[in-house]
Amino acid sequence: MRIFEKNGVVWGSFFVLVLAFLIGHIVEADVWLTTILKVMPSLVLTGAIVSTYRRHQRVLMLVTLWMNVAGDVLLNVDRTRFFMAALVCFLMAHVMYTALFARSFDYRSRARMIVLVGVLLFAACLAVALARTPAEFRVPVYAYLAIITVMASSAVVNRSLRLAVGIGAILFMVGDALIAINKFVVPIPSYTYVSIPIYFTAQIVMIHFYQRSMFADKR
Repeated sequence: MRIFEKNGVVWGSFFVLVLAFLIGHIVEADVWLTTILKVMPSLVLTGAIVSTYRRHQRVLMLVTLWMNVAGDVLLNVDRTRFFMAALVCFLMAHVMYTALFARSFDYRSRARMIVLVGVLLFAACLAVALARTPAEFRVPVYAYLAIITVMASSAVVNRSLRLAVGIGAILFMVGDALIAINKFVVPIPSYTYVSIPIYFTAQIVMIHFYQRSMFADKR
């Protein structure tokens, strides 16, 4: 059963939990409460993946999802102290996303090529903006930028995937860019209220449309 299509409760509960996390952040709830609330949407996605994915893709997607969860927890507990550890978790997650997406490239689709050029231009602009990154963070930050660009590009040009998967990957880039700009370039007031919805929307769009692409391929 394709749970995303046949059970709107999945979508509804996911976004309700995201909203609950944002409310907890706004009212400055206890850090452990907001951490639990931040993990809850991923539990919903875990159930959807287990219910709908084929075995090989299920394992990779679950590992990827929970590497992101580990990074989320580390950032929520102490964004300064655990920033590098969280960055490594997110980097490994994008390596695994790339392993899922990096096949069946299509360079003949005009729409995909236009989106790909947009991804590369965005990455180049972000690289320039992050030139102010402190020396101790520069190598891991640029390594992360490189792998997330490869991940998004792979999703965009993979002809076996719906272009929506690539759009989800681009949303991931945008959400992470806000975090990087806020930390290393210029403070962005209340950026969390923008980056978190973008981040979770990226997650559900990628997971949903990847599953639909694989289901269509199986048929």
